[in-house]
Amino acid sequence: MKKNLILCVDDEKIILNSLEDQIMNWFKGRVEIELAEGGEEGLEILEELRAEGREVSVIICDQVMPGIKGDEFMVAAHRMMPDTVNILLTGQTSLEAVRRVINEANLYRYLIKPWDEDDLMLTLEKAIKSYNQSQELTESNVYTKLLRTLNRQAREISSEIKTEQLIDKFLTIALECTEAQRGVLILREKGNYRVVAMSGAGQLSANRLTNFSQQEIDLLTSHFLDNIDLLLDAQQGNARQMAARIEYQNQNYGFIYLEVVMGKHQFNAHHREMLEMLASQAAISIENARLYGEIEHNAQALKQEKDVVESVKAQLEEVNEDLTDSIRYAQRIQKAFLPPLESLSEYLADSFVLLRPRDIVSGDFYWWHHTGDSTILGAVDCTGHGVPGALMSVIGANFLNQIVSEYAIFDPEVILNYLDIRVQGALGKSRGESRQRQAYDGMDLALCVLEHDTRLLKFAGANRPLYIVREGQLFELAGTKRSIGHNPIDTAYLNFESKTWELASGDCIYLFSDGLPDQFGGEQHKKFSLRRFKEILLQLSSHPMSEQGLLINMLLEDWRKDVRQTDDILVIGLRWP
Repeated sequence: MKKNLILCVDDEKIILNSLEDQIMNWFKGRVEIELAEGGEEGLEILEELRAEGREVSVIICDQVMPGIKGDEFMVAAHRMMPDTVNILLTGQTSLEAVRRVINEANLYRYLIKPWDEDDLMLTLEKAIKSYNQSQELTESNVYTKLLRTLNRQAREISSEIKTEQLIDKFLTIALECTEAQRGVLILREKGNYRVVAMSGAGQLSANRLTNFSQQEIDLLTSHFLDNIDLLLDAQQGNARQMAARIEYQNQNYGFIYLEVVMGKHQFNAHHREMLEMLASQAAISIENARLYGEIEHNAQALKQEKDVVESVKAQLEEVNEDLTDSIRYAQRIQKAFLPPLESLSEYLADSFVLLRPRDIVSGDFYWWHHTGDSTILGAVDCTGHGVPGALMSVIGANFLNQIVSEYAIFDPEVILNYLDIRVQGALGKSRGESRQRQAYDGMDLALCVLEHDTRLLKFAGANRPLYIVREGQLFELAGTKRSIGHNPIDTAYLNFESKTWELASGDCIYLFSDGLPDQFGGEQHKKFSLRRFKEILLQLSSHPMSEQGLLINMLLEDWRKDVRQTDDILVIGLRWP
């Protein structure tokens, strides 16, 4: 198991020796320690570790040292290793130095010398746990990006109905998604397996082996089939080679073999999972391609015979059912990221959540977190709907959990600013790049913090408002007119701002996406509109919240009638006790 590495920086040797003894006695060999007698030596150690591909989990640093001061060192170290957790341990410092480390180096904790050993060691335990959770979350975010790429690439494979083009596209996509350097595709033709395409080291395009003799192809096939059998028997045994069966409904169409030829890249569990998912989609597409080939052949020979068309239709419906089942499974995964509905009523008994996805999975999602005497509540509307919107919702929920639970940030405008930075980073695009784009990925949301002890509501919104109904009057807290993520240039530099409301018993609070106001319907096929929505909230505000949710849903159905739902719909309502 990889050990966490701790770097201690202090100009007094006796302090370093004392820290080393206490840490080694407490952690019993579970960590490694590096010691530096000053900031210059500390930066040299970090450079050496980075060259070796190693990361420091925690830095414990003094402030007053000759040469580079502690705050200067920690800021420089943060630029080199931004994930490292920083602890300032010093006998004297200035408020300005502490503030600088907080703002520019994500200071985890400030401790005063002489320190309490138990306090320091418990702080170290929590710091290491925080670092490890951050690394796991980073891996999760990378996996989310891979899934988003996989979703797009799988659509490309499924859209190809010509076998020759499908073979080329499948091998190329598999190489791109897994960063493999060599790929071989083996398919069954007339009962026998044979290599149909391969790529050389560093080449993404598929070679169709047109210049190979039949004997050479047979030798290649025999060689790679032997390797594939070994890999399939021990799939986790080799991090530079992997293979997957191309099969659908227990019918094997062939194999795909991938290899890393040079460099340090290795396949991991995510790569293997992606390859298996791509292979499964390729099997369905190969079957579809063969079915389409049969349709073309039979259409030419039998002039669109009815029985052939009906047979193909039934098979395609079966394939569509399988794809729909996959999306429903994605729905269960998405629900696992959301807080349980009953956890809201534990703190706010008179409340409701109305969530109506347009396409099984939803780009709208609710989110809340309870901490101390406060409840943080959000209604989020991600770009798009269906699978793309659901992928974005997983990203948003992960980031909100990290910002609030791990970083303990409870100010709504600061939460939105952090979320904005994280979403832009996850999408891999800067604001400068967004100027060249006509479409903008991200999310709109309304976020409020309810302080139970002070009875204050603090609100910040990204293109979404919050409504409050009190004694027959509706009040609106408007959000900032920009989204989380990417925006037109004229709104990209607006700052999110918080607003405060003094709560009174009986106040009805509503957060919502734009799905309900934008729903088309009625006799003249118009939008439901914000005006109509406000009127309904005023009419229903005296009802219990559970009844309000049901009545809003009934009014929506009556408005929509036979019109298809336009977008995902989310409304959250609660009454302040």
